[in-house]
Amino acid sequence: MTRAAFRAKGSNVIDLNQTYKDLRGAGQYSPIPDQETQTAWSTALQHLGSGLDSVMSVSLLRLGPTMAPAQAKETEALGWEEFGTGVAGLKDVDSRLQAFGCLPHGNPWDG
Repeated sequence: MTRAAFRAKGSNVIDLNQTYKDLRGAGQYSPIPDQETQTAWSTALQHLGSGLDSVMSVSLLRLGPTMAPAQAKETEALGWEEFGTGVAGLKDVDSRLQAFGCLPHGNPWDG
């Protein structure tokens, strides 16, 4: 089913293409000199990517459902939970970087 078809039915579509591009780009940044912060960064990116992969694996925008609806719903929920773990990891990295004096231009966590 296409995005247009979903919209025509009144369904919402979340386009995660830019998020995937941003994750790929972030994974190519130079390593953070502090090993603990680098590990936290890498782990957060892994959680974000894995969570998105799980969510997208059951998306009806893909080739179609390949698992039972209940299993697909559980896989999607676990994917969003893992994505949330990644976001929490990014907040930890942000706190670590601020402790080193790297201050953001604004609060990235305020909408």
